[in-house]
Amino acid sequence: MLLTSCTIEEIHQLFLSGHPRFRANQLWQALYHQDIISIDDLHVWPQALRQSFSQPNLFSSKVLKTLHEGKQAKLVIELHDQSKVETVLLVDKNDRKTACLSSQVGCAMACSFCKTGTLGLTRNLEAGEIIEQLLFLRKNYGNIDNVVFMGMGEPTANLSAVLKSIKLLGEKEALHMSPRRFTISTCGISSGIRRIADENPNIGLAFSLVTADDEKRPQLMPSARKNPLSALKDALLYYQQKGGRRITLEVALLPSYNNTRIDAQKIAMFAKGLDYIVNIIPWNPVEGLPYKRPTETEVAEFSQWLEEAGVSATRRYRRAANIAGACGQLGEG
Repeated sequence: MLLTSCTIEEIHQLFLSGHPRFRANQLWQALYHQDIISIDDLHVWPQALRQSFSQPNLFSSKVLKTLHEGKQAKLVIELHDQSKVETVLLVDKNDRKTACLSSQVGCAMACSFCKTGTLGLTRNLEAGEIIEQLLFLRKNYGNIDNVVFMGMGEPTANLSAVLKSIKLLGEKEALHMSPRRFTISTCGISSGIRRIADENPNIGLAFSLVTADDEKRPQLMPSARKNPLSALKDALLYYQQKGGRRITLEVALLPSYNNTRIDAQKIAMFAKGLDYIVNIIPWNPVEGLPYKRPTETEVAEFSQWLEEAGVSATRRYRRAANIAGACGQLGEG
């Protein structure tokens, strides 16, 4: 079991049985609050304990490559089995820092407009492997304001690990991060949305709607075949009935596929009854995929149609695209 997947009590029971509990507290402090990666550097421990400890490294993964675009950054991280994931730091004009974390190696959802979707699924990440992404960002760039699960993988397909990582990061002795600082983005797995509602509706929810056309959606997003819009709408309503927050409906804008006036009207019909905001995401180019980025005129036109249909919408501005760190680009390396 990874150290970063453990609670303090689990660290004490699994790795430090027979030693005072404060040794587990010291290790926990090193994981979350000190800039060390090796047990050899944990000098508050006696040398004999450091030498006998079964885990020589605090982290199971390591940063292979760091890419920058202004204040934005992308880390390519190698896991203990040589698999690779990517995590992104996004910094807005007010210098708020958001960590975009991966939940899987690859992705099984096969969304046709997403680079990660072309890779297939290798495996789920453990909670500790998710946490380590955030800790690497903190060590290099300081405190993180918000966390979004919008990296590689479908978070609701690995929800136990995702929820465990949020719980561990919320521990007072760890980073004491409120669930309200986390957002889970899903391509639309109704059972996963309902589980979030049941287990922690304070976690933010973003739903990659893309299109509210039940015929188009399965062509763009194969997971929609098992998750029709009616079931997803019911799940979103359930999330909000359980106390969930305003939902972000994400629309990756794909010219010639989902950017007509009728598409805007269908989004309005789908959103009726929800507390929501639509986030328009002009598609970010990925080599080999059959789409084009919308022009500014096309984005403005679609925004106008949404407004005329009574839809509240914002536009996501491009960040980290030049380092293949924008929405839909992860997996480029």
